[in-house]
Amino acid sequence: MRPDFRLLAAALPALGGSLLLMRQADVGAGPLILQTAVAVVSFAAVALTRPRAADEPTRERALLAVAIAAVVVWAPVWATTLTGPERWLTAGGVRLYVASAVLPAMVLVLARALREGVPPAGWTWGLMTAALWGLATQPDASQATAFALACALPLARASATMRMKLQVAAALAAGVAWAWWQPDPLLPVPHVEGVLDLAAAAGPVWFAAAVIALALPLLALARLARASNAPALLSVAIYYVVIDVLAWRQLTPMPLLGYGAGPIVGYALMAASARRRP
Repeated sequence: MRPDFRLLAAALPALGGSLLLMRQADVGAGPLILQTAVAVVSFAAVALTRPRAADEPTRERALLAVAIAAVVVWAPVWATTLTGPERWLTAGGVRLYVASAVLPAMVLVLARALREGVPPAGWTWGLMTAALWGLATQPDASQATAFALACALPLARASATMRMKLQVAAALAAGVAWAWWQPDPLLPVPHVEGVLDLAAAAGPVWFAAAVIALALPLLALARLARASNAPALLSVAIYYVVIDVLAWRQLTPMPLLGYGAGPIVGYALMAASARRRP
């Protein structure tokens, strides 16, 4: 089975659970329809397309994609006129949580680039740091933390001097510290950050099912990483583990199991990126 099919299939229980938990929270028909539509369109776009071998992205094109992603991470800071945290872009009436939409695929491509020694290496380090500081500026401490920890594995395995690795690690750590230092006045929403509490309130069977649904994408990433000798997929798994833990603490939206278009789009883009051979 294609790797993107495996990843998409692993996410379906969480997506189905999100609809059930949203109904339990009595959010109304609009969010249910939007959640379903985004999932169907995003997953179908991945499942029904497959790049030809001649169209496989080169290393340079992969880095260009990362550069675009880094700019997109900064876009909410430049585009919004809101006061407080600046993490969203609105288009067609849909409010997109930008970090959750671009970071999973960005982590995957960056990890591959570092493993393959894409020249010039300085661009890879620079784009990684620029994205992290974009998250810190918003501020989005949860996404900044998950991104930094996901980058730790490829950073440790990269072909670079210890001095360079320590400089990059210090820049990432400083950005994460700044993100957590800034105030975040946003309160958790039951069907976004608090879905595990909703599941627990419905009973132990619901809670166990919710935890299993969250674990399935992580297990799929780990199995694919082992089967294809692709440690970059482990970096993506680390990203999702950290986000899941922080979402359990109601500090950030729960991906796939909670309401939101951004995490669904981000997971689909990551699955599409995983089609490329490691």
